[in-house]
Amino acid sequence: MTAKLIIPLIGTGNVPQLSIDLLLHSTNSFNYVKRIDSKFVYPFSGPLDHAAGEDPKLYNGKTLFSSAIELFKQKDEQIYVIQQRTPIIPGYLNNFIVETLIPVLHEYQITELIVLDSFGALDGVVESLNGSGSFFNVGTCNLSSVNDLIQQFDDHLNLRNNGQVNRVKAFNFDDKGIQQDITTEQDIFKVVYHLTNTSNLQLNKIKYYSTFVHEGDNSEDAYTFYNNLMLAQPEVFPRIDEFHPPVSWKGVYGFTPIRSAYDEGLYT
Repeated sequence: MTAKLIIPLIGTGNVPQLSIDLLLHSTNSFNYVKRIDSKFVYPFSGPLDHAAGEDPKLYNGKTLFSSAIELFKQKDEQIYVIQQRTPIIPGYLNNFIVETLIPVLHEYQITELIVLDSFGALDGVVESLNGSGSFFNVGTCNLSSVNDLIQQFDDHLNLRNNGQVNRVKAFNFDDKGIQQDITTEQDIFKVVYHLTNTSNLQLNKIKYYSTFVHEGDNSEDAYTFYNNLMLAQPEVFPRIDEFHPPVSWKGVYGFTPIRSAYDEGLYT
């Protein structure tokens, strides 16, 4: 049986996390499974998130508070989603992949990993963009040729100290997008590197979706990103006719309104 897992990378504007919020709270098709080990990310504990005017039905009474990393499952399909609310502690990305992500892949026998990402003008990936392409990018990595992929990764790792950004053709990108490769500086490189060097995984494909955004209020970018995901892989990202963003979008996890003015040098 095919089992899929969607994960967000910590990208510019947190667009991957916002898009997963839309998936979880607007489709009414997912349930909370459990908290995931979060020792490699910044601590977080908060109220249960929910769409405005609704109870936190996503959690089905299984927990009283939300945590830094949570796992959800679609009710009728073998589709899992990780929501990550805080960044990985600097220097611990490799530990996070090996000790947090890979055990989930093993436990649920994931065959397809779907990675969401976003990048901006200051990220190294922009150096070789296709300037005439779409901001939405689709890449596919088939792990059937894993030995060739490992050799390519090792070659690039040996070159990382040459002072240049090294580009890796790990994914076959749709030529409509502006992104046509990944770099050794991106988190996605480290994810794929560790997965290709892990034995006994059921994984045979990695789908990589990214979008170019500007830092700021990125809620509109999240809507656009999800609409593109829906068109690219509708069996995973169902059609949403009316978005229901969670109450956390209104302030700091639903507690305070967005600050809109300065008073003696402080936000009020």
